[in-house]
Amino acid sequence: LLDRTDSLAQDLGGWLLERHTGVRRGAERHDLLHLLWSPRCSSAFPRGELLRTVRRWAEMLRLDVAAGGSVKLDEDDRPLKWPGALAEPLDPPFEVGLAFLAEEGPRAVGHLLGALGVAQLRARPPSDAPPEDLWLGDPALVHASWALLEGLARDSSFLERCARAELSRDDERAIAISGVIDARIAAARALASRQAHELGLGARAAAAHRELFTRATGADLPAGLALADLDPFGDAELAGRALAAQVRLYLRDRYDEDWWRNPRAAASLAALWNRGGRPNSADLWAEMGAPAGIDGLVGELLESCR
Repeated sequence: LLDRTDSLAQDLGGWLLERHTGVRRGAERHDLLHLLWSPRCSSAFPRGELLRTVRRWAEMLRLDVAAGGSVKLDEDDRPLKWPGALAEPLDPPFEVGLAFLAEEGPRAVGHLLGALGVAQLRARPPSDAPPEDLWLGDPALVHASWALLEGLARDSSFLERCARAELSRDDERAIAISGVIDARIAAARALASRQAHELGLGARAAAAHRELFTRATGADLPAGLALADLDPFGDAELAGRALAAQVRLYLRDRYDEDWWRNPRAAASLAALWNRGGRPNSADLWAEMGAPAGIDGLVGELLESCR
Protein backbone atom coordinates (compact mmCIF):
# COMPACT_ATOMS: atom_id res chain seq x y z
CA LEU A 1 0.00 0.00 0.00
CA LEU A 2 2.84 2.39 0.78
CA ASP A 3 4.46 1.66 -2.59
CA ARG A 4 1.23 2.13 -4.53
CA THR A 5 0.24 5.41 -2.86
CA ASP A 6 3.69 7.04 -2.56
CA SER A 7 3.20 9.34 -5.56
CA LEU A 8 -0.24 10.42 -4.39
CA ALA A 9 0.95 11.17 -0.87
CA GLN A 10 4.02 13.08 -2.04
CA ASP A 11 2.37 15.11 -4.80
CA LEU A 12 -1.18 15.86 -3.69
CA GLY A 13 -0.47 15.32 0.00
CA GLY A 14 2.57 17.58 -0.05
CA TRP A 15 0.72 20.31 -1.95
CA LEU A 16 -2.26 20.21 0.42
CA LEU A 17 0.00 20.23 3.47
CA GLU A 18 1.76 23.35 2.16
CA ARG A 19 -1.54 24.98 1.22
CA HIS A 20 -3.13 24.39 4.63
CA THR A 21 -0.14 24.86 6.94
CA GLY A 22 2.46 26.80 4.94
CA VAL A 23 5.07 24.07 5.53
CA ARG A 24 7.06 22.92 2.51
CA ARG A 25 9.66 20.61 4.02
CA GLY A 26 10.40 19.14 7.42
CA ALA A 27 6.78 18.91 8.55
CA GLU A 28 6.11 18.09 12.18
CA ARG A 29 3.36 15.86 13.50
CA HIS A 30 1.26 18.86 14.58
CA ASP A 31 1.32 20.14 10.98
CA LEU A 32 -0.06 16.79 9.84
CA LEU A 33 -2.74 16.84 12.53
CA HIS A 34 -3.72 20.35 11.44
CA LEU A 35 -4.33 19.10 7.89
CA LEU A 36 -6.30 16.08 9.14
CA TRP A 37 -8.45 17.83 11.75
CA SER A 38 -8.67 21.44 10.64
CA PRO A 39 -8.80 21.76 6.86
CA ARG A 40 -10.03 25.05 5.46
CA CYS A 41 -13.53 23.63 5.01
CA SER A 42 -13.97 22.78 8.72
CA SER A 43 -16.46 25.61 9.23
CA ALA A 44 -18.85 23.83 6.83
CA PHE A 45 -19.26 21.15 9.53
CA PRO A 46 -20.28 22.99 12.73
CA ARG A 47 -20.44 21.13 16.03
CA GLY A 48 -24.17 21.56 16.41
CA GLU A 49 -24.91 19.85 13.08
CA LEU A 50 -22.99 16.59 13.53
CA LEU A 51 -25.79 14.62 15.19
CA ARG A 52 -28.33 16.11 12.76
CA THR A 53 -26.14 14.92 9.87
CA VAL A 54 -26.10 11.36 11.19
CA ARG A 55 -29.82 11.36 11.95
CA ARG A 56 -30.61 12.76 8.50
CA TRP A 57 -28.60 9.92 6.95
CA ALA A 58 -30.19 7.27 9.19
CA GLU A 59 -33.67 8.43 8.14
CA MET A 60 -32.74 7.99 4.47
CA LEU A 61 -31.37 4.50 5.12
CA ARG A 62 -34.16 3.68 7.61
CA LEU A 63 -31.53 2.55 10.06
CA ASP A 64 -32.29 2.34 13.77
CA VAL A 65 -29.10 3.89 15.14
CA ALA A 66 -30.20 3.08 18.70
CA ALA A 67 -30.50 -0.64 17.78
CA GLY A 68 -33.77 -1.00 19.65
CA GLY A 69 -32.55 1.08 22.57
CA SER A 70 -29.33 -0.86 23.15
CA VAL A 71 -27.03 1.97 22.02
CA LYS A 72 -26.91 4.63 24.72
CA LEU A 73 -25.69 8.01 23.46
CA ASP A 74 -23.70 10.11 25.93
CA GLU A 75 -23.31 13.60 24.47
CA ASP A 76 -22.84 15.52 27.73
CA ASP A 77 -19.92 17.94 27.86
CA ARG A 78 -18.03 17.01 31.04
CA PRO A 79 -14.55 18.00 32.25
CA LEU A 80 -11.81 15.65 31.02
CA LYS A 81 -14.15 13.93 28.57
CA TRP A 82 -12.16 12.85 25.51
CA PRO A 83 -13.19 14.71 22.33
CA GLY A 84 -14.66 12.74 19.43
CA ALA A 85 -16.67 9.52 19.47
CA LEU A 86 -16.06 6.12 21.06
CA ALA A 87 -18.23 2.99 21.27
CA GLU A 88 -17.70 0.45 24.05
CA PRO A 89 -19.67 -2.70 24.91
CA LEU A 90 -20.96 -2.24 28.46
CA ASP A 91 -23.34 -5.21 28.58
CA PRO A 92 -23.66 -6.41 24.99
CA PRO A 93 -26.02 -6.76 23.29
CA PHE A 94 -28.29 -5.05 25.82
CA GLU A 95 -26.19 -1.96 26.45
CA VAL A 96 -23.50 -0.36 24.32
CA GLY A 97 -22.14 3.04 25.24
CA LEU A 98 -21.55 5.65 22.54
CA ALA A 99 -19.67 8.57 24.07
CA PHE A 100 -19.58 11.70 21.92
CA LEU A 101 -18.11 15.15 22.44
CA ALA A 102 -18.78 17.28 19.38
CA GLU A 103 -15.97 18.93 17.45
CA GLU A 104 -15.89 20.95 14.25
CA GLY A 105 -14.88 19.56 10.88
CA PRO A 106 -15.35 16.62 8.50
CA ARG A 107 -13.13 14.31 10.55
CA ALA A 108 -15.49 14.64 13.51
CA VAL A 109 -18.34 13.50 11.24
CA GLY A 110 -16.32 10.47 10.16
CA HIS A 111 -15.42 9.50 13.71
CA LEU A 112 -19.04 9.70 14.84
CA LEU A 113 -20.09 7.49 11.93
CA GLY A 114 -17.24 5.06 12.65
CA ALA A 115 -18.15 4.76 16.33
CA LEU A 116 -21.76 4.18 15.31
CA GLY A 117 -20.65 1.27 13.10
CA VAL A 118 -18.82 -0.36 16.03
CA ALA A 119 -21.84 0.23 18.27
CA GLN A 120 -24.10 -1.56 15.77
CA LEU A 121 -21.72 -4.53 15.67
CA ARG A 122 -21.81 -4.83 19.46
CA ALA A 123 -25.54 -4.24 19.92
CA ARG A 124 -27.17 -6.35 17.22
CA PRO A 125 -26.15 -10.00 17.89
CA PRO A 126 -28.87 -12.21 19.47
CA SER A 127 -28.90 -12.23 23.24
CA ASP A 128 -28.13 -15.97 23.35
CA ALA A 129 -24.92 -15.57 21.31
CA PRO A 130 -21.80 -17.02 22.99
CA PRO A 131 -19.66 -14.55 24.96
CA GLU A 132 -16.88 -14.58 22.38
CA ASP A 133 -19.31 -13.25 19.76
CA LEU A 134 -20.41 -10.44 22.05
CA TRP A 135 -17.06 -9.38 23.49
CA LEU A 136 -14.30 -10.64 21.24
CA GLY A 137 -14.36 -11.89 17.63
CA ASP A 138 -11.96 -10.96 14.86
CA PRO A 139 -10.43 -7.54 15.72
CA ALA A 140 -10.21 -6.75 12.00
CA LEU A 141 -14.00 -6.90 11.87
CA VAL A 142 -14.25 -4.18 14.53
CA HIS A 143 -11.93 -1.96 12.48
CA ALA A 144 -13.93 -2.78 9.35
CA SER A 145 -17.21 -1.79 11.03
CA TRP A 146 -15.59 1.53 11.95
CA ALA A 147 -14.02 2.17 8.55
CA LEU A 148 -17.14 1.14 6.61
CA LEU A 149 -19.22 4.05 7.89
CA GLU A 150 -16.33 6.41 8.61
CA GLY A 151 -15.54 6.40 4.88
CA LEU A 152 -18.88 8.09 4.16
CA ALA A 153 -17.31 11.34 5.40
CA ARG A 154 -15.17 11.31 2.22
CA ASP A 155 -18.12 10.74 -0.12
CA SER A 156 -19.00 14.06 -1.78
CA SER A 157 -22.62 13.01 -2.39
CA PHE A 158 -23.06 12.05 1.26
CA LEU A 159 -21.59 15.36 2.42
CA GLU A 160 -23.86 17.31 0.10
CA ARG A 161 -27.09 15.46 0.96
CA CYS A 162 -26.60 14.71 4.65
CA ALA A 163 -24.14 17.30 5.94
CA ARG A 164 -25.55 20.00 3.61
CA ALA A 165 -21.96 21.07 2.89
CA GLU A 166 -21.10 22.76 -0.41
CA LEU A 167 -17.40 22.21 -1.01
CA SER A 168 -14.95 23.10 -3.74
CA ARG A 169 -12.99 20.32 -5.41
CA ASP A 170 -9.85 21.33 -3.52
CA ASP A 171 -11.73 21.02 -0.23
CA GLU A 172 -12.99 17.59 -1.26
CA ARG A 173 -9.41 16.53 -2.01
CA ALA A 174 -8.28 17.81 1.39
CA ILE A 175 -10.86 15.51 3.00
CA ALA A 176 -9.94 12.63 0.70
CA ILE A 177 -6.23 12.88 1.43
CA SER A 178 -6.96 12.25 5.10
CA GLY A 179 -8.15 8.76 4.14
CA VAL A 180 -4.91 8.18 2.25
CA ILE A 181 -2.83 9.34 5.22
CA ASP A 182 -4.84 7.20 7.66
CA ALA A 183 -4.34 4.10 5.50
CA ARG A 184 -0.63 4.79 5.12
CA ILE A 185 -0.23 5.26 8.88
CA ALA A 186 -2.04 1.96 9.40
CA ALA A 187 0.33 0.28 6.93
CA ALA A 188 3.36 1.77 8.68
CA ARG A 189 2.03 0.63 12.05
CA ALA A 190 1.41 -2.89 10.72
CA LEU A 191 5.01 -3.16 9.47
CA ALA A 192 6.36 -1.71 12.71
CA SER A 193 4.25 -4.14 14.72
CA ARG A 194 5.82 -7.00 12.80
CA GLN A 195 9.23 -5.57 13.66
CA ALA A 196 8.18 -5.38 17.32
CA HIS A 197 7.13 -9.02 17.20
CA GLU A 198 10.56 -10.02 15.93
CA LEU A 199 12.70 -7.57 17.92
CA GLY A 200 10.61 -6.84 21.00
CA LEU A 201 9.16 -3.51 22.10
CA GLY A 202 12.50 -1.75 22.36
CA ALA A 203 14.65 0.88 20.74
CA ARG A 204 14.99 -0.94 17.41
CA ALA A 205 11.22 -1.31 16.99
CA ALA A 206 10.78 2.35 17.97
CA ALA A 207 13.32 3.46 15.37
CA ALA A 208 11.65 1.32 12.72
CA HIS A 209 8.25 2.83 13.52
CA ARG A 210 9.58 6.39 13.35
CA GLU A 211 11.20 5.69 9.99
CA LEU A 212 8.06 4.09 8.59
CA PHE A 213 5.88 6.91 9.92
CA THR A 214 8.06 9.48 8.18
CA ARG A 215 7.79 7.57 4.93
CA ALA A 216 4.02 7.28 5.31
CA THR A 217 3.33 10.91 6.16
CA GLY A 218 6.41 13.02 5.49
CA ALA A 219 6.30 14.15 9.13
CA ASP A 220 8.40 13.19 12.13
CA LEU A 221 6.95 10.99 14.87
CA PRO A 222 8.05 12.12 18.36
CA ALA A 223 10.24 9.56 20.13
CA GLY A 224 7.80 9.36 23.02
CA LEU A 225 5.09 8.05 20.70
CA ALA A 226 7.27 5.59 18.77
CA LEU A 227 5.95 2.52 20.63
CA ALA A 228 2.38 3.78 21.02
CA ASP A 229 -0.33 1.64 19.39
CA LEU A 230 2.08 -1.08 18.28
CA ASP A 231 0.71 -4.61 18.66
CA PRO A 232 3.45 -7.25 18.42
CA PHE A 233 0.80 -9.94 17.93
CA GLY A 234 -0.79 -8.41 14.86
CA ASP A 235 -2.20 -5.09 13.75
CA ALA A 236 -5.77 -5.45 12.49
CA GLU A 237 -6.47 -1.88 11.38
CA LEU A 238 -5.14 -2.18 7.84
CA ALA A 239 -6.94 -5.51 7.35
CA GLY A 240 -10.14 -3.87 8.57
CA ARG A 241 -9.75 -0.92 6.20
CA ALA A 242 -9.17 -3.27 3.26
CA LEU A 243 -12.25 -5.30 4.19
CA ALA A 244 -14.37 -2.14 4.55
CA ALA A 245 -13.33 -0.95 1.09
CA GLN A 246 -14.36 -4.30 -0.39
CA VAL A 247 -17.71 -4.20 1.44
CA ARG A 248 -18.37 -0.70 0.05
CA LEU A 249 -17.54 -1.97 -3.44
CA TYR A 250 -19.93 -4.89 -2.91
CA LEU A 251 -22.69 -2.54 -1.74
CA ARG A 252 -22.13 -0.19 -4.68
CA ASP A 253 -22.42 -3.10 -7.11
CA ARG A 254 -25.70 -4.21 -5.54
CA TYR A 255 -27.34 -0.88 -4.67
CA ASP A 256 -25.58 1.73 -6.84
CA GLU A 257 -23.26 4.59 -5.87
CA ASP A 258 -25.67 6.01 -3.30
CA TRP A 259 -26.06 2.71 -1.42
CA TRP A 260 -25.77 4.62 1.83
CA ARG A 261 -29.29 6.01 1.38
CA ASN A 262 -30.94 2.91 -0.11
CA PRO A 263 -33.15 1.21 2.53
CA ARG A 264 -32.44 -2.16 0.91
CA ALA A 265 -28.77 -1.77 1.80
CA ALA A 266 -29.73 -1.64 5.48
CA ALA A 267 -30.62 -5.34 5.27
CA SER A 268 -27.12 -6.18 4.03
CA LEU A 269 -25.56 -4.13 6.82
CA ALA A 270 -27.81 -5.80 9.37
CA ALA A 271 -26.73 -9.21 8.07
CA LEU A 272 -23.17 -8.25 8.95
CA TRP A 273 -23.89 -6.68 12.33
CA ASN A 274 -26.44 -9.23 13.54
CA ARG A 275 -23.76 -11.93 13.69
CA GLY A 276 -21.55 -9.90 16.01
CA GLY A 277 -18.04 -11.29 16.17
CA ARG A 278 -18.84 -14.72 14.74
CA PRO A 279 -17.62 -14.31 11.13
CA ASN A 280 -13.94 -13.61 10.67
CA SER A 281 -12.39 -11.61 7.87
CA ALA A 282 -11.71 -14.67 5.73
CA ASP A 283 -15.39 -15.69 5.93
CA LEU A 284 -16.56 -12.29 4.74
CA TRP A 285 -14.05 -12.12 1.89
CA ALA A 286 -15.26 -15.56 0.76
CA GLU A 287 -18.92 -14.54 0.98
CA MET A 288 -18.22 -11.55 -1.26
CA GLY A 289 -16.38 -13.81 -3.73
CA ALA A 290 -13.18 -11.77 -3.66
CA PRO A 291 -9.62 -12.69 -2.70
CA ALA A 292 -8.37 -10.86 0.37
CA GLY A 293 -6.08 -7.98 -0.53
CA ILE A 294 -5.62 -4.22 -0.71
CA ASP A 295 -6.55 -3.70 -4.38
CA GLY A 296 -10.01 -2.38 -3.52
CA LEU A 297 -8.65 -0.05 -0.86
CA VAL A 298 -5.91 1.35 -3.10
CA GLY A 299 -8.35 1.85 -5.97
CA GLU A 300 -10.80 3.66 -3.68
CA LEU A 301 -8.09 5.96 -2.32
CA LEU A 302 -6.79 6.86 -5.76
CA GLU A 303 -10.29 7.49 -7.11
CA SER A 304 -11.29 9.73 -4.20
CA CYS A 305 -8.35 12.10 -4.83
CA ARG A 306 -8.87 12.68 -8.55
